[in-house]
Amino acid sequence: MFWTPCAAHGIDLMFEDIGKIPKVDKVIKNGVKVVGYIYNHTFALNLMRKITDNVELVKNGVTRFTTFFLTLQRLQELKSKLREMFTCDEWVSSKCDKDAKGKMATSIILMASFWSDVVYTLKVMAPLVDVLRMVDNERKPAMCYIYAAMGVAKESIEKTFNSNSSKYKVVFDIIDKRWECQLHHPLHSTGYYLNLEYYYEKPEIENDLKLVRGLRKCIETLSESDEVEDKISVQLAQYKDATCLFGIRAAIRQRLTLAPVLPDVSVTGASLSIFEIRDKIDPMEFSEINYHTQWLVEEMGEDGEPLQEDLVHEDDDLTWAQVTETSGTNEPVIYTRRSRLLEGASTYRA
Repeated sequence: MFWTPCAAHGIDLMFEDIGKIPKVDKVIKNGVKVVGYIYNHTFALNLMRKITDNVELVKNGVTRFTTFFLTLQRLQELKSKLREMFTCDEWVSSKCDKDAKGKMATSIILMASFWSDVVYTLKVMAPLVDVLRMVDNERKPAMCYIYAAMGVAKESIEKTFNSNSSKYKVVFDIIDKRWECQLHHPLHSTGYYLNLEYYYEKPEIENDLKLVRGLRKCIETLSESDEVEDKISVQLAQYKDATCLFGIRAAIRQRLTLAPVLPDVSVTGASLSIFEIRDKIDPMEFSEINYHTQWLVEEMGEDGEPLQEDLVHEDDDLTWAQVTETSGTNEPVIYTRRSRLLEGASTYRA
């Protein structure tokens, strides 16, 4: 018999570790400050709801860190509205704009690095949030999918940073450490290996020693006798070659539509099944993991900066960087590769 730790808890521990990365820790704290300030001041709350058409900033998740993620995601979605709020006449002429906490909230919202760090945090957390949703979904058998899901999540993170490993290495180190000590288990390897959805589509599975070792470990541990283990070996050969029941047209046709469960190594009469089919359900849509971060790739460049100047109004040349500088809430200038290129182009045009 095997004991397996809770996958959802393991992923939440990843979130906790990621939350200790300085820029992630800072952006979460700043986001909490802004949201807390708005919801604790009637004028600010009413103005925010007026400008955002009553869209709330807080979105509750199943864990503390998913709540942080969903709230940062909402802030990013309302970025232009929040900037409008903290620079509109109603705000500037109010008492809130004059007190220390109001100035702090204004400074954060107009701070370029805040939004850059928001996007960074969303990039590294979004794929893991999708994996957490998957393992918390009682309808779909996560044990057979989590091995693949973690791989897809890492690929998605890598893609959002254009394969610039310096941007996500620390995150991958966290994921790998938690995966090895908390989540990776022979049952996960076996579930992935015996998942028809993947096995016949990915020949490399058969050459993955870690997967094969996990499968063999399960067979050795769960088999009641050598005879049972030998029968499983025979069925494994049929499974690999797609012969006998694995080769019939219905089995081939339904590889992507039937949900596998973990190996059943008990003998019923003369029949031994290395897996059984329970419920007919839709296949796990891992495309969702990539879909939820695609807008970040499209909106932000490799450095986490907007791909074009952030204009206050589409029909005007005024940028938010200029508004920030004028308001006195700007940060020390840090010249990036992109800003130097823009400055050079501007000088050339002049």
